[in-house]
Amino acid sequence: ITLSTSLFSPWTTLPSIVLIFSLIFLSIFFLRKKPLFAFPVLFFFLNHLVESTIFPLELVFEHRNYLPSLFLFLPVGFLFAQVLYGKNSFSQFGRIAIMFCGAVYLIISGHATYTRNEYWVNEESLWKDALRKAPSSARAAHNIGLVYSNPGQYDKAFAYFQLAVDNADTAASPNYARKNALNGLSNAAIELGQYDKAGKSIDECIKKYNFDLCRLAKVALYSHQGLHQKALDASKQLAKKNSSYQYNKTVVLAAYLANDLASSSNYIKKIIRTSLHDSRILYITSLFLIKEKAYSNSLFFLNQVVRIAPNVIEYQIAMAAAHYKNEQDNIAEGIIQKLIGKHSLSAINKTLAKVGQYDLDQETVIFLKNTILLSVRSQKLEFVDDAL
Repeated sequence: ITLSTSLFSPWTTLPSIVLIFSLIFLSIFFLRKKPLFAFPVLFFFLNHLVESTIFPLELVFEHRNYLPSLFLFLPVGFLFAQVLYGKNSFSQFGRIAIMFCGAVYLIISGHATYTRNEYWVNEESLWKDALRKAPSSARAAHNIGLVYSNPGQYDKAFAYFQLAVDNADTAASPNYARKNALNGLSNAAIELGQYDKAGKSIDECIKKYNFDLCRLAKVALYSHQGLHQKALDASKQLAKKNSSYQYNKTVVLAAYLANDLASSSNYIKKIIRTSLHDSRILYITSLFLIKEKAYSNSLFFLNQVVRIAPNVIEYQIAMAAAHYKNEQDNIAEGIIQKLIGKHSLSAINKTLAKVGQYDLDQETVIFLKNTILLSVRSQKLEFVDDAL
């Protein structure tokens, strides 16, 4: 779409303005004589006054046409009604020709709808189609990056966030597009262990745009680098500026990793009062309660966690650990057996190593490792692992 920068650039701008005002003027002039044709035109432009005026919104969004175009097909429908049922001067050939054209139009529209629905199956296919049609779209590239971030495909997410950064200058709002792309790129780089790249992107984002989401990424970078006290200090500064849920959550996670259980507990209480839907916060709460030896309370939160995210290995291991600490060894063993039936042993072992590093005492880790080993043997699975 070529942007108009003056009445004569591009040359189509002035003729388009003349055409629009002519349509409006003629519709008003013939409103009484030809209401069936005047009303849809006036309805279209009146509804567009809500979003398509001199105010600088983004140029194109197809949903803005949904309501305004409601009556545009009324004259077409009237024409076909006249052909089928009206007393008019249409010849037999004319009737057949009009009906044939109508049938062809319906077939083409139906096929177009069917093929378009193939791209609307999920977000990935939708945004990839958008990027194929507009290769320089920072928005499309950024949204594909978000799609790949959710299941943890950070290598793919990184590539699309980088493309979004490269294309940001051509976006409708370049600064907005670039700062969000830099934030996405930073988070993907952190997960990939590319800390230097993440640090550069974060610093650019904060320096140029003063974007707090990039400061959150800075906290995540500190945490991944093992600089937990720095992460906690930075997260507390953010929470002072903005006491919203997202920032309080960041303090909870940073304080827990820094082993500042008092701070973690204080911020958990702020969050729990308003929400029991964030699996990560509920999970940290349950681990905190395990350390406080409140095992029954920990199981309450873990049950909520597993209900929200039943397939996360980390949460299942914590559930088994809480049952073990609550002297319910049989239940813990049953959870491990089910876990082995659903996930690969290497994935379970990696997750246990990660959880055991920060969250569980050595006795519990040894119990879980032995339970995994016994379960493997009982199911006659071939598995060799030095850690077990």
